[in-house]
Amino acid sequence: PTRTRTPTRTPTATAAQTPTWTATPPPPTPTPSATATPLPPTSTPTVTPTPTWTATPPPTATATH
Repeated sequence: PTRTRTPTRTPTATAAQTPTWTATPPPPTPTPSATATPLPPTSTPTVTPTPTWTATPPPTATATH
């Protein structure tokens, strides 16, 4: 008997599905209702540092010939 071969079916490639959902935008950032009161300026003391040490000049070496 002549056997009839069953043809091998080629699978039909399924197209990649595109997502149907859209990304929901993030909620708007709440605007602060209370305005921050600026801090009072800190009074910087004007202290001029007085040097306690006086630089001593190096001794001039007298060359003895």
